[in-house]
Amino acid sequence: MTNTIRYSLFSLAVVFSFSFMGLVIADDSESECPTTGKYTGELRNAMDATITENPSVANLPNIEDASGKKENAKIFLVLVATKLKSTGFNATAEVLNGNDNPSTGDIIALWKEGDAKMERYDAIQGDPQKTIGSASQTIFAGLIPLNCTTDGGGKGCKCESNVQPIDAGSTFTERTIPGIPEGYMGLDQLLVFFLNWSKYILGIAVFVMIFFGGVKWFFSQGNPSEISKAQDIIKNAVIGAILLLSAYLILYTVNPDLISGSFTLPGIKTVPPTNNQ
Repeated sequence: MTNTIRYSLFSLAVVFSFSFMGLVIADDSESECPTTGKYTGELRNAMDATITENPSVANLPNIEDASGKKENAKIFLVLVATKLKSTGFNATAEVLNGNDNPSTGDIIALWKEGDAKMERYDAIQGDPQKTIGSASQTIFAGLIPLNCTTDGGGKGCKCESNVQPIDAGSTFTERTIPGIPEGYMGLDQLLVFFLNWSKYILGIAVFVMIFFGGVKWFFSQGNPSEISKAQDIIKNAVIGAILLLSAYLILYTVNPDLISGSFTLPGIKTVPPTNNQ
């Protein structure tokens, strides 16, 4: 067995490993705890409209009472839910938290007709120095059953996702993984980098082997032994090319992001950037 086939088989084995990972990730992305919600933008728009239309509520202090309830936040989120309903959504501020207990007033859930689950969001920051409007945020907290409301009797409402908070007026920033200095590749980027360069290197290797076999055949001067060796080189290189193409098709079928370079690993806890003094 030539080195070309060995490398190609090794590449195919690696691809199967990544394919299995892709299947696991694809399954995870369709589970109850994805990392992003479909309706984040609509929720943010409803919050902004509520702030504009109800400045007196938006300017209420972001405080809680002795029992931990956030009545001002609850008033604001009830108005946000009303705004969402006026745009075709179902929404409620009477949503259960991850412990199946009634909300203290800082979470909201929304969904559309036909959705099997509703999206829960941590909608108010805990900063008492801010007003309700400036403390509004859209931290997606997962998909939960539709009956996870105060009067719905829902159970199993725990669903956490590790995504960066999106504060009012903020913009998306690149996700970071703890322990990896900024500017360096994360694990998902390394996987894509490895796959892309493996594809190029093996493709070049296949071309070089076919070219080498052709040159060897050309200079064989009719020697049957040398011609046979040249044919074997070309044949093995073609087999390697087929294996490489198969690997590409497998990856594309399982998870196109592995090929496009947009592959990310969900479920990795992100942390806000810190400034080291």
